[in-house]
Amino acid sequence: MQPEDNITKEETIRDKAPDISDVGLDTTEDGALSQEDTPKSGNKTREALRGYFSATRISYIAIFTALAFVFYLLDFSILPAVPFLEIDFSNTFVMIAGFSLGPVAGVIVGVLKEIIHALTMGTTMFVGELANILFILPYVLIPSIIYKKRKGIKTVIVSLVLGSVAQVIVSIPVNWLLNFPAYMKAFMDYSWKEGMDFFLEVWYWALLFNVIKSVLISAAVLLIYKPLSRLIKTTNARFEKLAQNRAKKASGTARPSPEGQTFANTAGMAYNFSMTVKVSFSDEQTIELGKAYAARLKAGDVVLLDGEMGAGKTVFAKGVAAGLGIKDEITSPTYAYMNDYDGRLYHYDCYRLKSGAEAEGLGLTDYFYGQGVCLIEWSGNISSVLPPNCKKVTIRKSGENTRTIEYE
Repeated sequence: MQPEDNITKEETIRDKAPDISDVGLDTTEDGALSQEDTPKSGNKTREALRGYFSATRISYIAIFTALAFVFYLLDFSILPAVPFLEIDFSNTFVMIAGFSLGPVAGVIVGVLKEIIHALTMGTTMFVGELANILFILPYVLIPSIIYKKRKGIKTVIVSLVLGSVAQVIVSIPVNWLLNFPAYMKAFMDYSWKEGMDFFLEVWYWALLFNVIKSVLISAAVLLIYKPLSRLIKTTNARFEKLAQNRAKKASGTARPSPEGQTFANTAGMAYNFSMTVKVSFSDEQTIELGKAYAARLKAGDVVLLDGEMGAGKTVFAKGVAAGLGIKDEITSPTYAYMNDYDGRLYHYDCYRLKSGAEAEGLGLTDYFYGQGVCLIEWSGNISSVLPPNCKKVTIRKSGENTRTIEYE
């Protein structure tokens, strides 16, 4: 974007500066920026489902399900008062699936391992497995949904505590109305009511059991997530390399969708120790990935958009703007330093800035604490004044028209 004649860079910024206290921004209930033209047709739904259930995501769901089932078989009881309540560590992998693949995938893994157990090892006519599914839902959904919105190990710990508390609370009516009566009827010839009455006599033991089980499983999750996330990241890199090799061989033919190319489409990867990686084969696909990324953003986010010259940072920015519902043409603000799009998006280009102090002197840092999204190219030049907890997107050239896009 070229500056108008006789306008200094200071005047350019000053004229654009908003009154931060008055900036308004529509958000959805979960804090994400609203999008005006969200597709609602059946075709779009089918496309979204195909994108979500990619071959790689399905493969990882199968792997986590197999691991969960194996550990399901290694159960043991700890409280003599309720010996039929047994601890196993299968939900460790259900939870890891929820964190790395998303809440829906986590629930699918939990349900599948219970179905397999019921068909192969079940002795309670699926009643015990149904009770376990009811336990799984709050324990997996609460942490994985919270983690999807806000990453970080502190979030993981807090969300696991919340999920554990929810599971313990749910266990009381489920054990009273379903689990205990079904077990007593199947193995001790009790009536359903007698089974419910028996629970009322030992409910505190059942409660203690579920507290211990939740604590042990949560501790196991925290212990194994590092090596497991590294394994997933290594596997993901291999999938990405294979995708790029296939793209080179398919030169001149229809390019595959970026949604189906890498395991990055399947997961935000676990615990900030790995990145989501997507592959684009054209500017159009980069724009679409930018649109999808915009759905992750909320008011006040600062995004560091890194990449070498010509990597496609501004192209990605166009997609982000479109995803935020901005209709204006998006151009690189190389000479203006920052373009303001109605207070909803502040698009920076800090290539010509020499320091954070210079950015601060121009008033650029004022926008970091507003209600719009800040998208900053060449952020390293002003690293000394960047706010904490910035999001980061890195774009790399991996071929003539191929770009690898990474983000947390």
